[in-house]
Amino acid sequence: MEKLITLKNARTAALIAGLLTVFFLFFLPKTRLSYDFERFFPEEDQELDFYMAHRAQFETDNDFILIAIAPKQGVFNPTFLKKLRILCDSLAVLPNVEGVQSILNYRTPILGPLGWTPGTKLQIDNQSRLASDSMRLCNDPLVYQNLISTDRRSTSIIIRNNPKIIKKDGDALLENINRLLIPFEGEEFHLAGKIHGQYHYIIKMGQELALFTGISLILLCFFLFFTFRTGWGIWLPISIVAITLIWLLGFITAIGQELNILCTILPTIVFVVGIADSVHILEKFVHELRHGLSKLEALRIAYKHVGFATLLTAITNAIGFVTLLISNIQPIRAFGIFTAIGILFAFILTYLILPLALLSLPAPKVAAVKNQDTFWAKTLPALFRWVMNRKKLVLGAYALLIVASVVGLLRIKINNYLLEDWNENDPQKKDYVYFENNYAGVRPVEFQLTAQSGHQLLDSAVAVQIDKLETYLEQTYGVGAIQSPITILKTLNRGAHGGDPDFFVLPKTEEDRSPIADALERALRDSRIRTLIDSTGSRGRLSGRITDYGGFAFKQKNKDLNRFIETQIDGQLLGIRQTGMPMLIDLNNEHLSSDIGYELGLSLLMVALLMGLLFRKWRIIVIALIPNLVPLLVVAGIMGFTGIDLKVSTSLIFSIAFGIAVDDTIHFMSNLKLEMNAGKSPMWALRSTYFSTGKAVTITNLVLLSGFFSLILSSFASTFYLGLLVSVTLLVALIAELTLMPILFAYLYKK
Repeated sequence: MEKLITLKNARTAALIAGLLTVFFLFFLPKTRLSYDFERFFPEEDQELDFYMAHRAQFETDNDFILIAIAPKQGVFNPTFLKKLRILCDSLAVLPNVEGVQSILNYRTPILGPLGWTPGTKLQIDNQSRLASDSMRLCNDPLVYQNLISTDRRSTSIIIRNNPKIIKKDGDALLENINRLLIPFEGEEFHLAGKIHGQYHYIIKMGQELALFTGISLILLCFFLFFTFRTGWGIWLPISIVAITLIWLLGFITAIGQELNILCTILPTIVFVVGIADSVHILEKFVHELRHGLSKLEALRIAYKHVGFATLLTAITNAIGFVTLLISNIQPIRAFGIFTAIGILFAFILTYLILPLALLSLPAPKVAAVKNQDTFWAKTLPALFRWVMNRKKLVLGAYALLIVASVVGLLRIKINNYLLEDWNENDPQKKDYVYFENNYAGVRPVEFQLTAQSGHQLLDSAVAVQIDKLETYLEQTYGVGAIQSPITILKTLNRGAHGGDPDFFVLPKTEEDRSPIADALERALRDSRIRTLIDSTGSRGRLSGRITDYGGFAFKQKNKDLNRFIETQIDGQLLGIRQTGMPMLIDLNNEHLSSDIGYELGLSLLMVALLMGLLFRKWRIIVIALIPNLVPLLVVAGIMGFTGIDLKVSTSLIFSIAFGIAVDDTIHFMSNLKLEMNAGKSPMWALRSTYFSTGKAVTITNLVLLSGFFSLILSSFASTFYLGLLVSVTLLVALIAELTLMPILFAYLYKK
């Protein structure tokens, strides 16, 4: 490789890089961000297939927008209700709105002397009726916690939107809703729902993409100046990683892909990992210039000593991310492959651009500084002596640390929340919490009900089983705003008793069912009922909403629920199967625990094989892997002791951190091999490598650490924890590199 480095070849390589950069720049303006919860569902999953079939037959459980308004003058003030009527009428005619439900259009059928009537709406213009109507609505089980808040200070509007709505039309719908809410700006109002969350999520994704790109640039400039103390030492590596980012984003767009929520940290990873290639080569280049070599000779030696190790680190970095391909979740696979491609792009550009730049620029002034006068020449030998003189003490400390980490590891919980990424002070999160505290919640609960052979769901015996399930869900599980096929029976039974809310129960006998028989038959012919029960009467859905207690809590709730169904529900009459988007997210999180083991195990195996093939000594594999496994155990222990849950975002930490942390080990071992091949004894080679490679290892680790640590500024909780925990991992990895690895080498090469 080093023989290929000539000025002519460098110019050719730089020209190729320039042409490719122009090509990718063409696609850059077309880069798009994506927010789609359903892409985070496992592919080829039975539960997902069942959910898709269920919602195709009935309706989706999350295609709605909630609006809650708490007027200062009270919900049942005529002035407010008139404004509310204008709002609801305007919402109903908006494109992609399939239905609007509010207290204004809510009515229940009543059986009177002249037969069944649809029931009366809320009488806004009749002051004498308004008080009694308001009392009726507040006591109605279908209205309470659904259209009227628990404290009766606010009312909600439920907007059903087109389930196939695209992002552009969803944004337009939300803008129209906000426009219609302008007359209510003096009142307290809140919004929630899929389209609402999607709109604000993508805005934040764009903001954070720009934020982390800027922060990464600033941090890199600081560390590069500290390392090289010259202008070219800053702008040259920065230029390489900036072009890398252009290539990566252009490539993603060129193949027709979008950036998901995980990809917002791509700039940070590409910047901090890609810069390490340049730092190692530049550090060796400057080191050789200090010994009086020409620029061409220094550059050739730098690529000879560092180039191969840089290739290995690029491969191991890519391995850490490529192992994410075993995940059955598409956004995680996309994140893994895109990051791996970005790392390889950075490596390629380092080889295409750096030689021409270094050969064309004047020799840096920093090369004239005497090596023995530097900070590193004093610090590294002192640290090496301290470590080698206290081997047993250091090993004892690591043994205690590992034991404590394992104890913490056993305390980790697998847990997740629907809107866990939002900061508690974020306005969107506050809207979400408002519905959690004042209504039934915003987490959908969904079941498919199946009448067993020879029965129908509205048969008396089957209806009793459904009623038992509803009672358990409401009183024990915590579900509110429940609707199911028997809601029709309860509503008609109440109507047969003059609308008395005490009769919102199942008819107790066949005699009680006879007055509602005709009305029930007509109701079942209504197409709107198909969202609760199919045309055969044998299959239906039970839906409701609940406060989001987290996946860990729902796992126990579902165990208790399944036990109730097995012991209290007659399976010969009724089949019950839970489904819905939140349940799929919880199951998805459960699957991640096994994926982590596979991904990390695959990374370990591939790195071990790579090290074995290159160094052909089992001792090298042990020396390389142990110092990089300790940081992973430490971070797992920290997660367990501090209550940081295992979820989609935090599950990525281990594969990412291992793939990056092992880089410095490869540089260390590669240089150590060169020293031993030169005829030096193992211990003398260790000492020489420690002094010569220690600086580059420390600097690149600090660059990586600071880049990831900048992610704690994110308003997304997942990005915050990813940045924090990867930073801790890299810090522990650096300490282990400088303290544990030399001791392991000394013991394994004792003879």
